Amino acid sequence: MDFSFLSDKEQAELYTFDCYFVTDNVFNVCDIRIIVSNNMLAEAINKLPCDLRDIVLLSYFANMPDIEIAKQLDLSYWIVFRARIRALKRLKAIISTEGIK
Repeated sequence: MDFSFLSDKEQAELYTFDCYFVTDNVFNVCDIRIIVSNNMLAEAINKLPCDLRDIVLLSYFANMPDIEIAKQLDLSYWIVFRARIRALKRLKAIISTEGIK
């Protein structure tokens, strides 16, 4: 069949888009591979202390609830909850002082 006879929808179904994460930032937390596509955000996250960075990555990029993060990191729920709030404040400060948008 000639491609010119295909509808726009059918033509759109003929290709795929592969994303190889060449320019993305990969973090490994608790044997979970977490990819942060935004380089400036990844840079800001990387400036957090390790414990806060892991909590932010698991919470916001792996969509884990605090109770699950606590189990993964062998911490109490309240420690994770407070650390996540503290990490967000630090991340906001890093972003605002360094002009990361």
